Amino acid sequence: MSESKRRRGRPIGSTIRADEPILRQMADLFLGQPSLRPTSAIKQLVPEWTDTILHRLRGKWKVRKEALLAAARVRRDSASAAAREVRVSSLTIAEALSAQMVRINVDEAIRHVQSMMISDDTLRAIREFQENETVRLARLVENLPDVRLMRELANNPAVEFARSLKQAGLF
Repeated sequence: MSESKRRRGRPIGSTIRADEPILRQMADLFLGQPSLRPTSAIKQLVPEWTDTILHRLRGKWKVRKEALLAAARVRRDSASAAAREVRVSSLTIAEALSAQMVRINVDEAIRHVQSMMISDDTLRAIREFQENETVRLARLVENLPDVRLMRELANNPAVEFARSLKQAGLF
């Protein structure tokens, strides 16, 4: 009877699903900063990194680097094309609306705008724009405690009251 020695570590084929978004983000980083090293990218993306995480992600990056970079290029190109398409279509819609506003009154214009349907391509472009790395970073900045505190202060009823007094010339 032959006894096979049991392998150490994680079974072959099992994977940590949380690694996939990090690997995609690494590919996006490498497109913007080609001289970046894998370890530096991992340390930027994983705030509480360990040697185990570094080793695991570097190994996966080494094996899948080309495929991840190709997918990142496709995402980048489609996002920029979608952003251009949204700009063009929104200008076209704005021009059409301004032409319609001249001919019809405001109530009819509101009914006309409400009846317009947004196409699937426009929705897809908006979704891709929202998933863009820059937009993600802007959301992260928006949720920083200092920014949230400034927003709460600006929307504070006492501050709004003081602002209305100043506008009225009483303060």
